[in-house]
Amino acid sequence: MTESAHIIKSPLDYLDQLMKQENLSSDYQLSKHLGVSRQLVSNWRHHRAIMDPYHCWKLADALGVDEREIEAAANYQRDKVDKKREYWLGKWQSLTGISAD
Repeated sequence: MTESAHIIKSPLDYLDQLMKQENLSSDYQLSKHLGVSRQLVSNWRHHRAIMDPYHCWKLADALGVDEREIEAAANYQRDKVDKKREYWLGKWQSLTGISAD
């Protein structure tokens, strides 16, 4: 993994951003806000599950960000092949305007 890989936000960062934005104090409140189970949020937090495209888009809608940004972050987390991870990092960077420099 390259040093630049550390700049990409994880889907969990977006969950925390939503909690802060909406003043939610627990994953239970977060799950209700997103319309998902508390167990699913727990699975995301403990890396037992990676956000699927549907949930990426729901989270993006709640945050008011481009859904492709969160989906690229989730795909980056999901893929284990360095070449694919670099592709998703590049997509995420182009969507957010954040570069590795």
